Amino acid sequence: MRSASKSLSTAAIFLYIAGLALVSYVLYSLPGDLTERSDAIDLVELNKLSPLLNALYLQVGGVLVVGLLAIILTLTAKDSKREVVYLERQGKDNTQAAEGEDEETAGHVNDERGIANKVKEALQQEHDTKKRFDQALTVLCNEFNAVQATVFRAVTEGDQRFIELYASYAYAAPDSAKLRFEFGEGLAGQAIKARKTVVIDSVPEDYIKVISGLGQASPQHLLLVPLVAQEHAHGIAEFAFFGSLTENDRQVLESCAGIFANELAQNQPTTTTGNEPATEL
Repeated sequence: MRSASKSLSTAAIFLYIAGLALVSYVLYSLPGDLTERSDAIDLVELNKLSPLLNALYLQVGGVLVVGLLAIILTLTAKDSKREVVYLERQGKDNTQAAEGEDEETAGHVNDERGIANKVKEALQQEHDTKKRFDQALTVLCNEFNAVQATVFRAVTEGDQRFIELYASYAYAAPDSAKLRFEFGEGLAGQAIKARKTVVIDSVPEDYIKVISGLGQASPQHLLLVPLVAQEHAHGIAEFAFFGSLTENDRQVLESCAGIFANELAQNQPTTTTGNEPATEL
């Protein structure tokens, strides 16, 4: 529609200019035509008609110029209106996009706070610290569809530092099992040694298994978050998933890991010499 309207406007301007040229030529030729076609009009009579002809020229010329200006102003006004409409529409789209981003950010912040509050509540329900961590892991696994989760606590024996299994969710090991790794040993040991979050999206098939009454399966995605508080690594949290995590999910889990770190910092095990067991929480 816009291209057709533009073509019609261009044709109208062209015809108007052609008509302007034709009228100018007719008016210019009018004195000569009068003398040639009428015997009653000679040069003397024609000179007497000069003021009338000049007035006619001015009036017709003025009308033609005004018409041309009107066409130009109309076309300019249309272009300006289109530009204003485009700018208004673009501004409205930008505003809606910004509002959408703000709503998404606000929703993410609210989700993070809500989940963090659930974790804090779980850590306050039981007197036994290990049971509190078990419940907190259950909350996070239900929120993020994690199929398995563990918390390893950092312990020190002499000059060596270890991480040992402290709390878990759906972990294929008896409650009495004592599983520990040195700092730098395995994925969890490397992650806590480097104090960096590790995301693995292609977990080796035999690395971890989820066992149920119907069989077993291997998760494909793994998140390891060091539990660092007051510039000390107090442990590491590990979450396994069948599906991949979003960036927002990872950030929320890292935020909750900070709550775990503060809880472990307040309940650190006693350092041992290696000949005596570490004091359990």
